Amino acid sequence: MILNKGLFFVFLCRLKFLNMHCKLLIYCLFTACFGLAQDTIQTQIKIDSLGNEVYLIRDKSLAPIKFYSPVFTPVCVDGSCYPIHINLFWNLAGKYTHYSLKKGEVLTKVEHLPFTDFDYGLLHRMIEKSPSPLANFSIYELTSEGKSDVDGVSGATRPELNGSYVPDALFTTYTLWHLVRKPKEQMMVYTHDYYFNDKWEALIMKRHELGCQDAYMRMKSLDENDSIDWDIYFELLKKYDTHIELIPLEVLKKAKNTEYLIDYYQFTSNSNLKLSILEVFQSSPLNEKALKYITNEIGQCAACFATELKLIDDYGQWPDEEYDLFYNQLIHQRNMMRRNKMQEVLNKRSDQFPKKFRKRLKPS
Repeated sequence: MILNKGLFFVFLCRLKFLNMHCKLLIYCLFTACFGLAQDTIQTQIKIDSLGNEVYLIRDKSLAPIKFYSPVFTPVCVDGSCYPIHINLFWNLAGKYTHYSLKKGEVLTKVEHLPFTDFDYGLLHRMIEKSPSPLANFSIYELTSEGKSDVDGVSGATRPELNGSYVPDALFTTYTLWHLVRKPKEQMMVYTHDYYFNDKWEALIMKRHELGCQDAYMRMKSLDENDSIDWDIYFELLKKYDTHIELIPLEVLKKAKNTEYLIDYYQFTSNSNLKLSILEVFQSSPLNEKALKYITNEIGQCAACFATELKLIDDYGQWPDEEYDLFYNQLIHQRNMMRRNKMQEVLNKRSDQFPKKFRKRLKPS
């Protein structure tokens, strides 16, 4: 039997002998009993001394989605301001993702003026911002007098904080910026303990929004000496077709096996990713396979052309087939500036041309 909560709700609405309150109660019980609603569980993670707690939201299959905390907190030092109610959300790695407000709830600034739509958007960007000058001061050091007037300031705001908070809502921005960062380590431990295992591996690797792919790959590839086994690391990428741009550049630079990087270089159209991979290739000599693939790609990404050409130019003794491959790319290059630069690189190797290639260059 396939249960559909949408159809069941429609069915309930058509039952005239039940009032709406009864219908909603039955619907909630139905979705809870049959696992059709999201499931929120306690994590025992506290984010402050007021007892604000972090919960884990799971889907109907009990797969983790994100962390969440319904926060109630004051936002000033003297207790004169309104407290705020706000819902904070994090991915499974403990990184803040967004916030929401309950229906009818508003945030206020100096003299209880409500936030504008722009203020709400700016608050998210300021909370998300890292690093931020807000990290460098205690709440008592934000102004010259260390005192708030509701959520404004009675003293002059430190100039170092300019551009890091919502205007006239310094204490709200400061409080939330610090709150979203306090439980990060505990969240990561929770995710590691409950979800870093074979049962959840595919979920973690395929759902980038969960935010813990790199941490899982590091854990999976650590040997007894706490050193990364790069073959395992990149096999996970290949197995789950994970985009390599999610991996920090410092990780890529340490890769012993560049075969996976070559594959991804051809696969991606992301110029920033291509440049990152080229940077890895610059730190160690290319093998013939990498030389061939970069030659095949040269000129397709304008931002990468100069680096690609330099890598090819710096390569030692070209294999015989490289001359034909490079020349084919040269004659099909429509950009004259790039074509001329490629011709210069080829001309420098004229004394090394294979006989077969020399014959090709001779006019018929």
